[in-house]
Amino acid sequence: GGDASYCIGDAIPSISATVNAGETIDWYDSSTGGILLLSGNTSFTPAAAGTYYAEARETATSCISGTRTAITVTEDALDDATFSYAAAAYCVDATDPTPTATLAGGSYASTAGLSINSTTGAIDVSASTPGTYTVTYTTAGTCPNSSTESVTINALPTITVSTAATCSVDLLTYSISIDVSSGGVVTSTSGTVTDNGSNNWTIDTITSGTDIIITVTDGNSCDTTLAVTAPDCSCPVIAAPISGGDAS
Repeated sequence: GGDASYCIGDAIPSISATVNAGETIDWYDSSTGGILLLSGNTSFTPAAAGTYYAEARETATSCISGTRTAITVTEDALDDATFSYAAAAYCVDATDPTPTATLAGGSYASTAGLSINSTTGAIDVSASTPGTYTVTYTTAGTCPNSSTESVTINALPTITVSTAATCSVDLLTYSISIDVSSGGVVTSTSGTVTDNGSNNWTIDTITSGTDIIITVTDGNSCDTTLAVTAPDCSCPVIAAPISGGDAS
């Protein structure tokens, strides 16, 4: 039957040999002498990996073969299913990540909500629902194995205008107020940023005529921007005074 092998955790396979009619096989743990493991059977299921020896015996005379045939049973290690992504968490607008696997050629899977390529493991973050997922990689080798990694997809923070851009009384600057999602920190390309509390922020003393970009960044380092066009803070049309009439 030849040598045999099996994967760690699987059942140990039987081994066998053939003999002529009227003969049987006795199984030993050594090429000479040794311990008789099984008598009178052409197949044998060992208890562990190793080399076993088949000795032919004529059933009528009990005459035996001059030598024994060695048959080896090998225990093969499971595939290395190790893989990893560059980071544990991604914003929904990040570049789609692709994992690195120690042994390529396997398949990837996860639970519903995560958009993942089963062949490459690439995650389409923008098409995924924010949340934490377990990604499983299964190898395709002789002794397949699997491992898991946790990946989190984070939503972007929100930003909405609560008070529209308004010119100052002297028309030299303008201000705007916004509401952001909880925990967001606001920055602006111009003006003074003030945290009013309750996730409301004001950007004021912005020079008239200057467009700005407001950015809110959350605790996951995800950010959202808002482009603001400066309002028209030019002087209104002022009518010329009406004469009260000439005088003499």
